[in-house]
Amino acid sequence: MTSSPDGGEMLGQDAVGSAVTSVGLWIAVAGSAALVLIGLVALLAGMGAGIWIAAMGGVLTAGSVAALRFRPRS
Repeated sequence: MTSSPDGGEMLGQDAVGSAVTSVGLWIAVAGSAALVLIGLVALLAGMGAGIWIAAMGGVLTAGSVAALRFRPRS
């Protein structure tokens, strides 16, 4: 018995669903890491919002890495 709202059927319990989840999380890590770099470049260019962009990129990167690290494996 699974505890997910869809009963574990959204991505399936096969290797394809696990691979799709993994690729999606890696894309999220890359995108959020890019936000950190964009924020740092903006900060160096003198834009005050650069610190907020970099901070949010850091939070999103940490969340994406945690989701990738602690995802259930089949």
